[in-house]
Amino acid sequence: MRGAQVLTIDWLWQGVNFNPTDRKREAIQHTEGPLYLPAGLASGKTRVLLWRTLNLIAFHEVSPDAIYLLTFTEKADRQLKDGLLGLASNVTGRPYDISQMYVGTVHSFCRCCDTRLSYSSYSTYAHAASQGTEARFRQHFDAYGDDSEQSSV
Repeated sequence: MRGAQVLTIDWLWQGVNFNPTDRKREAIQHTEGPLYLPAGLASGKTRVLLWRTLNLIAFHEVSPDAIYLLTFTEKADRQLKDGLLGLASNVTGRPYDISQMYVGTVHSFCRCCDTRLSYSSYSTYAHAASQGTEARFRQHFDAYGDDSEQSSV
């Protein structure tokens, strides 16, 4: 009987026949702070974001509610959500609660954060729903208004 296989990101990639390029591997294994991933159409951005997120949660103990996955299209948004549900538990064999992770388009994220600035144009429900996202956002990012921009430059 073989000994138990140590779970690593490379071992998981072998299991699904994923062989990232050096640049993709570097992005997936980036663990220090936010990552902006510019790339052309159909270059594998969504797949890299999925694997990076799995790497952070499974191997670097980053809490899912500290992760914000933003994309520009609703199609990529759906792919990220569906892919995370599949990868997080099916590939690792471990359950992960990713329900508190923010996954969405840049537009929806900005709209969600902006609800705190609007007093009458959004419903009370929408404002209350955004409070969790806003609180998590403030834990990880500094937001500057008109007054503070000048002093921080």
